[in-house]
This record gives sequence, structure tokens and C-alpha cells, in this order.
Amino acid sequence: MARKTVGSSRRTRYKRRLIQLLDMADKPLSHHEIITYTQQWKHGIPTTILSNILSKDEAFEIYGTVKSANAMGSQENWLVNTYILSPVGIELAATFPDAAACPVCKETILFTADKPPMCRGCYLKKKEEERKNAKA
Repeated sequence: MARKTVGSSRRTRYKRRLIQLLDMADKPLSHHEIITYTQQWKHGIPTTILSNILSKDEAFEIYGTVKSANAMGSQENWLVNTYILSPVGIELAATFPDAAACPVCKETILFTADKPPMCRGCYLKKKEEERKNAKA
């Protein structure tokens, strides 16, 4: 039986969202794809913390490597790891709520206990309307 990820520390929240991301993915994700996705979050994940979580946590395993181009577009390539969930990660993913679609714009969001069940933009619009209605 896998240990449940409990708590609300920053690394635990990152781990929970990374497990959900890899669980939803239909193919192994490279380190660069994961970084690109996490930079869309409000604060993102520092790359050092992301690397430590992916390499040291038992919920993730290295699937292989892929060549990655330099961000500046040069011809130099280097190998980047691709990651999948280990059997422990799959067990943990089953304990988390599934990803859902935002009821307003239908964008896929990862639902966690500390996040409302709608995307950030729609949530802010909803709160703004509630404030306007409260003033009226």
C-alpha cells in the first residue's frame, strides 16, 4: 500500500499536482514539457525543486530520454529525461480527485483541496460580479 500524500506543504502540493499531470498525460512527458506546463500556474515550480521531486520521489520514474533543442534556437541538442508514474504514483493518483473542466470556459483544470473548481480567470470574474452585486 502506498503512502498517502497528506499535508499542505508547498512540496506536497507540487507533488500532488505533478502526479495529476502525469496521470492525465497519454504519453511520457519530458522535463521541458513539465516545466512549460507548471509555468502556467500562478507561481510555477522552481526548476531545482521540480528536478528534486522528479528524481528523488518514489512516485515518479524515468521512462527514457529525448533530445531537446536549446531555447534560443541554436543547433545544440542535449538529452532530457522523460517521466511516467511509477506503480506507487498510480496508487496515489487514484486517491486524488480527478481533473475537471471549468464549468464556464471548459478548460481542463487540476482540482485540489486548496483551489476552487474552476479556472483562475473564471473564478476572478465570478468574484468581481459578486462584489458588484454586493455593492448594489
